[in-house]
Amino acid sequence: MKVEPYIFISRCTPLKDQTRIEWTSQFYPNNSITEQVHTQPPYSDHGQPDMTNEEDGIYMGPSSDGLTQSNAGERLMLNMTSDEEVQGYIATFNVVVNANQTG
Repeated sequence: MKVEPYIFISRCTPLKDQTRIEWTSQFYPNNSITEQVHTQPPYSDHGQPDMTNEEDGIYMGPSSDGLTQSNAGERLMLNMTSDEEVQGYIATFNVVVNANQTG
């Protein structure tokens, strides 16, 4: 099992009709970033992760809505870069919402 805490800061343009949208997901850093993170405390106390993204059944599996049949995690990869100012990594992930779709 791969458990890694990340802090997510989001900005969202308010929807005019006050529609409530909920979305839960899991994001993936590339394996080399994960390996780098695990060389630093407190992660280094636990050694390297026991699996790569490609060995993770959730990463390699289908999306929960069935639109992606396999390797859904590839679409949830974070393009992370090291940032000395924040003493960590920065990533962005864009989400597009079709407010006209129901279901």
